[in-house]
Amino acid sequence: MSIEDYCTDHLLLLVGANPLPNLVAARLLLRPGGVLHLIHSSDTAAVAARLQKHLARESDVRLMEPIKETQAADILQKVDRCVRELKGTVGLNYTGGTKAMAVHAYRAVE
Repeated sequence: MSIEDYCTDHLLLLVGANPLPNLVAARLLLRPGGVLHLIHSSDTAAVAARLQKHLARESDVRLMEPIKETQAADILQKVDRCVRELKGTVGLNYTGGTKAMAVHAYRAVE
């Protein structure tokens, strides 16, 4: 198996305070011509905006509206709404988000 076997058309990234894991995941896991979806809280909105600006040179990058990182229902609802509209393969990289964001975003994508 190679890294290409794990690449997706749509990659959802949970944005935390450190943008490096998101940058690495975006470059490794997104298929050429794919779309990045940055999931962030109001606390990490500036980091998400910087990632969007940097990665927009290489990919289509969409910034979701901020989620309330401690409210399960908000995370589930916003991620679910995003995923339902997507065509093609969908991946989730949760290394950048909080534990609550990771659990509930995973449930929504599942």
